[in-house]
Amino acid sequence: MTSFTDEVVKELGKCVIAEFIKKSSRTEKTTAVRKALQRVCKRRSVAGGLLRYFGTVKGQTKEFLVDGLCWEEGQGVVAAIESEWGTGWRCILEDFEKLLVLKSVLKVMVFQTTGKSMVARREADAIRVKLLEYMYDKYAHHVAGEKYVFVEFYGRDERGDYGFAAHEYTVPENGKLKQVPFAMLMPLASAATA
Repeated sequence: MTSFTDEVVKELGKCVIAEFIKKSSRTEKTTAVRKALQRVCKRRSVAGGLLRYFGTVKGQTKEFLVDGLCWEEGQGVVAAIESEWGTGWRCILEDFEKLLVLKSVLKVMVFQTTGKSMVARREADAIRVKLLEYMYDKYAHHVAGEKYVFVEFYGRDERGDYGFAAHEYTVPENGKLKQVPFAMLMPLASAATA
C-alpha cells in the first residue's frame, strides 16, 4: 500500500495543478488543497481505517486553525495541511507557524513560487531554508517522528508545463533541534504536467 504521505502528495499534485491550469483564484487553490486531503482520508476510511476530515471544502471560509485535519479514532490528528498562495516567505512563514504548534504526525505546508522553472526551484529552496532555520531557531517543542512535508508549486516552464515538488523532513528527537536540518530534507516527489 502507498504510504499516507506519498498518497497525500500525489493527490495534492493532481488537484492543485488542475487549478493552476484553470487559472484559479487563491481561494479555489486552497479549496483544492482541502479536497485533496479529504479524498485521501475518505479513501483510507473505505480501505478499513477510520479517518475523519475536519475543515471546510465547499467554498466556506471558516477554518479550524489550519486548512484541514485528518483525525484517526484513538490516534488524534494524523495529518494537518496548510497552504499559502501569497508571494514571499514571510506570508508562508505566518501559515507555517500554525503547523509548528499543532500536534500531528504529518504536517504539510503547500505554497507556490512566483518564478518559472529553475528560478522557481531556487526560490522554493530559499523558502524551505528559511522555514527550516525558523524551526531550528524559534521553536523548541518538536516531537520525535513528526513529519513535515513541503509541497511547492511553480509556474509554467519553457515547455508550458506546471510543476510541483515535495520534500520531507522527519524530526529526529524531542525538544529543540540541535542543528538546522538541511541534510535531512528528503525529496519526495516532483512532477510537471501540461
